[in-house]
Amino acid sequence: MGMRKSPSHWRLLTIFLLALALAFASTASAETLGPVRIMPLGDSITYGTNSTGTVGYRRPLYQQLVGAGYSVDFVGSQTDGSPQDFDRNHEGHRGWRADQIRDNVTAWLNSTPADVVLLHIGTNDITQYQGATSTVADIGQILDNINTWETAHNQVWVVLARIINRNDSLSGVTTTLNGLIQNLADTRIAGGDKIVVVNMESALSYPGDLSDTVHPNDTGYGKMAAVWFDELETLLALLSKPDNDGDCDVDGTDLAAFIANSRMLDITTFSQNFGKTTCQ
Repeated sequence: MGMRKSPSHWRLLTIFLLALALAFASTASAETLGPVRIMPLGDSITYGTNSTGTVGYRRPLYQQLVGAGYSVDFVGSQTDGSPQDFDRNHEGHRGWRADQIRDNVTAWLNSTPADVVLLHIGTNDITQYQGATSTVADIGQILDNINTWETAHNQVWVVLARIINRNDSLSGVTTTLNGLIQNLADTRIAGGDKIVVVNMESALSYPGDLSDTVHPNDTGYGKMAAVWFDELETLLALLSKPDNDGDCDVDGTDLAAFIANSRMLDITTFSQNFGKTTCQ
């Protein structure tokens, strides 16, 4: 029979872990943790085609986030939009399909690393009659490539869109694709993938929120921004909690999570809550 650990043993262990956390805090607090890096990723709908000033959903989303007090940095190799009163970086590529995003996402993440990816893709695939099943397979490979990059770099959350619908004969195929996107996300989330799904299809009215058969007008882009914002607000709040593993105490497991991804957690909040329960 193993030796029973005394209360004093547990106290000493707690003191050791607290000292370790505070020592790490003194090191990390000397560094300024940067804003959360968000990559808007997709096709012309991410680019903002047919919106005033080519700002799409990006300008209203950025302004909502900053207005709510969040420190964010939109990242990407593209820079578009006027007026220039928002962070204009993005990875919205006009006319691109999911397989083209798949083949380039690693290079973009290498050049402009992200903590959160906003992925809205599949419209051009459907336009080119690729089919819903093939398109969702390519989307899955985009997620695979993000996961591979994440393993070597930092944690990445993907906010994955059930894409907006369209005003032509391919509307039904788009709805089918969105069902497959949801199934893909559900399976991957069950396996531990850091994915949340937003339903852009139901957010817009058709054809009233469209400028043509596939692109939103300013009202439609504004509705997209609101949907992204609602999910990002929930996600950013989650990422700032000191209790990473959800067991209601801030302990060594949470410390390990912090060390693995210090960018996404406020070290002051962490150190002040170490050893406390947060579900009382």
